Amino acid sequence: MFPSAPQSVTLTLCLTLLVLGAACGGAGGARADSNATATPPAAPAPTAAAQTSPAPGTPPQVSASPAPASDGAAATPLPPRPAAAQTGAEVTIFARKLAGAYEADAAAVEKQYAGKTLAVTGRVESVLPQGPPPVGALKSFSGQPFLMFQGQVVGCAFQSEQRQAALGLRPRQRVTVVGRYAGGHGQRLVLRDCAVTAVDAADEAKREERRRERRQRKGKGEN
Repeated sequence: MFPSAPQSVTLTLCLTLLVLGAACGGAGGARADSNATATPPAAPAPTAAAQTSPAPGTPPQVSASPAPASDGAAATPLPPRPAAAQTGAEVTIFARKLAGAYEADAAAVEKQYAGKTLAVTGRVESVLPQGPPPVGALKSFSGQPFLMFQGQVVGCAFQSEQRQAALGLRPRQRVTVVGRYAGGHGQRLVLRDCAVTAVDAADEAKREERRRERRQRKGKGEN
């Protein structure tokens, strides 16, 4: 039995709507699948500025740059020279060695050291505050503080500004004195314009310890 005309129109419209609905549903599903499977865009690579930026609270690192070439700039000052070198001593020698050489051959010593500045190290024999007596071989040094090294051969006449330093020396102290060779005077060799440049502090400490021990022994003996 065939449908009537109104029923046929109604059926045709229903079929048309069903076909359109199926087509729209398929397209929507395809779009949904495409959105679900699409690869997310990659994050942009950090720029050079971002890579070198320090973390918060971290001081920036400063790259070392080569120092500019010097255009006649002043050089770094050298450390001060030793006191003995500043005096201009040309010869460094022990008093006992100098005395032995003078006693062996005074003429050779005169020739070798005449006019030179010597730094002489040895032990003090005595210090004459007013210098040698105004007579005899050393009379030209009278009135000046005068030191004799042990052995009584090498003597030193001090400059006036060195008077206090000379008078502060004691027998048997080990000292270094710088002065200009003034030649032989009888059996003695003399340096003039002398200055004390060093006193052996370690040696002086040992001597003080020995003096203290002697005083202690003397005190125990008296008791």
